[in-house]
Amino acid sequence: MTITPDKTMKKIEQAHAKVVAALKGRQVNQGKNRIILDRNREIRLENAKIRQKNEKIKDSNKKIPLIPTLRLKPLEKKHQVVLDKEADTKAMLKRRKPSVWLNKVEQIQRPWLRKKIACLVWWDFFSERMSGNAWDHLNHYIGISDTDRRATQDEVIPVLVRLGYTEHMAWSRITGMNGRKL
Repeated sequence: MTITPDKTMKKIEQAHAKVVAALKGRQVNQGKNRIILDRNREIRLENAKIRQKNEKIKDSNKKIPLIPTLRLKPLEKKHQVVLDKEADTKAMLKRRKPSVWLNKVEQIQRPWLRKKIACLVWWDFFSERMSGNAWDHLNHYIGISDTDRRATQDEVIPVLVRLGYTEHMAWSRITGMNGRKL
């Protein structure tokens, strides 16, 4: 795999920005829905009282009607599509077999970059496996020495995207948005 020019990084940044916008949209939507959920909780309590009163009323025509609950606001379609793609891709990558990961990593031409990518893939997809069920396919790449050339985010992100990471996953993984940095 060859390192791509700045144009590719701009496209990756734009795709990442779409996911960030969708995540912010979901956060705003959740805030609005929190108000609705709180009000629905109040309505359910009021309806419980109404039901108790209605149990004492014999004539069905005189029963007090229940208060209808409010509908939650759905996430905007454009945001939902972006977030669904992210989730689907992450699930697909988690199902990927270790031999496939190894094959893809070994296609990276530059040894120092291959080591870096192997370490990232190992941490992202291999590290959580229990020792009895561990995948050792990338273990020989682990332990980069200090004498190895350091990879930059502009070199690593496009390669992660070519391995199957979404632009957002790659960007977040390298820039530390998910709590881990390059």
